[in-house]
Amino acid sequence: LQLSANRESERLMLELRERAGDSMSKEEKITALLIESDIASADRNLDEASALLSQALELSPADGNARVKLGQILVERAEISESDAGVEALKADARTQFLLAADDRDDDVAYQANLKFAQLLVKDQQYLKALPKLEAAVRLKSGSKQSIEQYLRRVQRAADAEKARKEREELEREERLEAAEKAAEQAEAEKEGGK
Repeated sequence: LQLSANRESERLMLELRERAGDSMSKEEKITALLIESDIASADRNLDEASALLSQALELSPADGNARVKLGQILVERAEISESDAGVEALKADARTQFLLAADDRDDDVAYQANLKFAQLLVKDQQYLKALPKLEAAVRLKSGSKQSIEQYLRRVQRAADAEKARKEREELEREERLEAAEKAAEQAEAEKEGGK
């Protein structure tokens, strides 16, 4: 059923393009590209969806909605990529798209951008970096905030644990460095005493 709906949507979009020709306004072209990218995404044709969203951004580089959608597609592509370098490049591109949309004038778009950015960072266990993005998403969220506030509390606990772990590792590193310096001083003193 989903497949036939997507095929029908593709057919209607093709018919719309044929009828409208070059008479579509810039906004109409962007809307058509966004709809086509949604269809391609639903068909799991992520490369085509990315290309369509890139075309929309060429027409309107400040379109936060297109940036959030492109960022999400890039995250999905990273999840199925078989190359470590490819995964990192796709995630970096996704972070860029979310970052560029995070201050969008439309609060709903800015909310989505901050939330998706935070989720990407959480997946990568970068809780301290995710926290400010998630806090921004909570501020921007309209309506009920209960579930996102619960998510924020879980990420806050993880960030606290990450911070404690980093502090512990830094303390251990300093202790090892201090012990190595003392050992070097002792060795130097023994060497001097042996002369």
